[in-house]
Amino acid sequence: MSELAQSVASIVLGEADHARARPSRYFKDNAIYKRVFSKKLSMRAYVVCAQLKKRVEVFMKQAVADKDVRTDLFFYVLMGVGYPAYKRRKPPFKDLDVSAIPNESFEQALSLVKSIYEKHGATDTAAKGPKMVVDLLTKLKSRRRPVPSRRRK
Repeated sequence: MSELAQSVASIVLGEADHARARPSRYFKDNAIYKRVFSKKLSMRAYVVCAQLKKRVEVFMKQAVADKDVRTDLFFYVLMGVGYPAYKRRKPPFKDLDVSAIPNESFEQALSLVKSIYEKHGATDTAAKGPKMVVDLLTKLKSRRRPVPSRRRK
């Protein structure tokens, strides 16, 4: 449950910093718990968050040798891949096939997150603080492309 909460927090709420540093907060505060385990989220959203987490785990083990750095970057990379996918879909994740997400998306997210991590000192403290997530959200929002509209025949 804790890992699912961290995944949902990173992807749906855009809180990679809290997921990295304070995962127990999702179970200690009822209001925060209800944001993560919301009745407004479909079961499909939880499934996709779990599947994305697994894909990021596999990717990160291959892409980042240093375990400490991998731990620091993990939820940010998850957010970098999942948050835009979540925000672009209405309803979110209805038709998202996690296995169809190209490896390039994971590589791009890692590259973006690494540059932000290094900018803030490349430390555990940076990964647990609020500045990295603010920078990542800013970058993700500026990269957002509109969802193509369906043409009527």
